Amino acid sequence: MSAASFRVLAFVVLAALAACRTPDGPVGPDAALKDGGAAAATQPSEGLDFYEATRIRGLAATKSCASLQTAQGIVVTKRDASGQALEGKIRVLADNPGNKIVVLADFNKWGDQRTDDDVLKPVAGTPYFEGRLRSLKHGMQYRLELNGTQLLDPAARMFTSTGFLNSMFWDFDRPGAAPAPTKVVDLREKPVLIAESEVYELAKAWKFNGKKGPDAIGGTYDFVAKSGLIDELKKAGYNAVEFLPFNTSMDGSHWHFRYQVYGLFAPESRYGDPDAFTRMMKAFSDAGINVIMDAVVGHYPYKGNEGERSLGPVGIHNWKKTDGNALYGSIASPWSTNRYDYANPFVRRFLTDSVLHMVCRYGIGGIRFDNLDGIRLYEGPGNGGPEFLKELMTDLRAYRPEMLLIGEMFFGHNPVLQRMDQGGFGIGFRTHSDFFDFLKDNMLKSTEEIDMHSLRNALRGPFAWKEASRVQYATNHDEAANKRDGATGAYLGSLLNGGGSYYVENKTKAFNSIVMLSSAAYLDMPQLRLLQEGSFNDNSAVDWDLKKQEQQGRVWSYFADLSNFVKARDAFAFHNFSADVENHVDTDEGRRILSIKRKDKSSGKIVYAVVNLSHVALNNYQFGVDYAGNLRIAVDSDGKAYGGSGELQKRAPTGNLAAEGGPKHGKTGSVSVPFLAAYGTVVLETP
Repeated sequence: MSAASFRVLAFVVLAALAACRTPDGPVGPDAALKDGGAAAATQPSEGLDFYEATRIRGLAATKSCASLQTAQGIVVTKRDASGQALEGKIRVLADNPGNKIVVLADFNKWGDQRTDDDVLKPVAGTPYFEGRLRSLKHGMQYRLELNGTQLLDPAARMFTSTGFLNSMFWDFDRPGAAPAPTKVVDLREKPVLIAESEVYELAKAWKFNGKKGPDAIGGTYDFVAKSGLIDELKKAGYNAVEFLPFNTSMDGSHWHFRYQVYGLFAPESRYGDPDAFTRMMKAFSDAGINVIMDAVVGHYPYKGNEGERSLGPVGIHNWKKTDGNALYGSIASPWSTNRYDYANPFVRRFLTDSVLHMVCRYGIGGIRFDNLDGIRLYEGPGNGGPEFLKELMTDLRAYRPEMLLIGEMFFGHNPVLQRMDQGGFGIGFRTHSDFFDFLKDNMLKSTEEIDMHSLRNALRGPFAWKEASRVQYATNHDEAANKRDGATGAYLGSLLNGGGSYYVENKTKAFNSIVMLSSAAYLDMPQLRLLQEGSFNDNSAVDWDLKKQEQQGRVWSYFADLSNFVKARDAFAFHNFSADVENHVDTDEGRRILSIKRKDKSSGKIVYAVVNLSHVALNNYQFGVDYAGNLRIAVDSDGKAYGGSGELQKRAPTGNLAAEGGPKHGKTGSVSVPFLAAYGTVVLETP
């Protein structure tokens, strides 16, 4: 879910799964590499054709977003000569034919002057109610009176940001409205490099026009679009940004509230209106950056806020079925919310429509499914979760086959990643928590204590488990905010503290280089690249001023150069992924060294990277390669541009190294790196 501390509570009923995997299902990390990696190395379950990420390459849409009609919501039925809305139709899910539902708004003095036209009628043969809006105008606030109780419209496209908590009608087709983006950044053939942030926390400390952040929180979307922030992310090498939930959620500044979502069809209005959100989305798209929406379709809040904005009396939990049970779901989650009733096909339709609306209206290019394990398994077999996921993925692939779909998962289940035409769920990637486990367990250790077996397992295991399409990360908002096994809950700048600035800087570079260079989909937070201290709980805004500091600036520059190198090379794309990404591991004489191999199958070009996790530098370090010829030095973390010694450049002034040594590490040849700095990374590529 949204917090690692909640994770144990959420999935205690599933704990046994983590220890009982088989190669075709959930597998424990050590199962595939009991012999130190040989089994996975010689018999990898590579088979990239198994994955949805492979199936969708070149797949064309079969449905048009222009034709999307959601089951609930308001539709304009009459406009004036200038194109402004005059009348409309509203439809809501009620599932109780005995209900009396009335629209309340200014046009009927909030019910004091209601007429029969304001009463919704059951739609025969369905659980929906429908009614005429005899007066409708852009920006109209309204509520729905259900059997005498005023409620929010669950499918409202906007909610008020201050004052009374009301639903709002937003006319997307009025004259002057921001048009829906038609261009979506397609990363199906590309390496994926994701920046994770929360919308306001990304912008809060960014300087523009002599001031920090937007003038008011309500100007956040437009500020992000116009302030140069997007260009900064692009220059840093990102081609995707994953925001914490930006659907309408609980009032409050803490990031936890972003996961208390009650407006699935509506972007958060406290940061700007839907037009401003659209402009921000277009600016990202124009820059070639895919925006990933964190979709909270696993549970909904039934309380929160205070006074006139209290959700308790007006939330969707008040909609009841004929039997008196909550229509949208009444099973409690571990987060003081309710699970959605996935067994109800009309609730599934509501959830699917909400995602499709956000995707089609705002040009969203990716979805992270929060708490996917809970959706799939929390209530056990028969809960409707798997059916919901498959229905949703089917529709998403029909409208936008290029969508980058990521499941937040901590329990293995490879059908989630399996291609849809073979019975899989059709999600492209899942989070690689196993890889993070290696990082959190080893970043603080001395050289001799680093467990390279665990690293090999994290790199090779997913191929044996048929879970190779993973998003790897050195940290994310959960890990940077919540204690997990006593080793997380802070940015790396604080987590690694204690060995001095050299230690923090170079371990950050070394470990995160492995994450990036060994993945097809990679994620970090700008705070990591800035060596920001504290945690996402107490220091959530990106501190952009750190970029001006010498040490932080050079780390930022290093990761920008490395990211842009990776982004520009198809060798790092998923369709070129391979189990031999781990080229060799060296633990001789107390060393801890990993080399990585990436190959573009179409061009034959190869990238090698050697990462020294040791605290000592090495001269003329030789490692095995399956290549004969010159290799170009592409990136050296010890280069002078990054505050290093520049020793490799001195010893190899041409920038080329000859792979002309004899067999080594089980490879046909070898190359000698004249100087490999302590915690250094050297990236080589073929001509």
